[in-house]
Amino acid sequence: FVLIMAKFAVPAKFQQRVLLVGVLIALALRTLFILAGAAMIENFSWIFYIFGAFLLYTAWKLIKEAR
Repeated sequence: FVLIMAKFAVPAKFQQRVLLVGVLIALALRTLFILAGAAMIENFSWIFYIFGAFLLYTAWKLIKEAR
């Protein structure tokens, strides 16, 4: 966070507020994406397989990088 604050030249007195706003936006977006994903799974049962395939693909990439 220090690097980001320095890069954008955020004054010291605003850094706490900027960090708080960033955290709140991140929480709101995570909530939005979780709810959207749950709604998609509920309405389109086949999307569950796409999400599963994405998880397998991500796991495969992590395993390949670890070697």
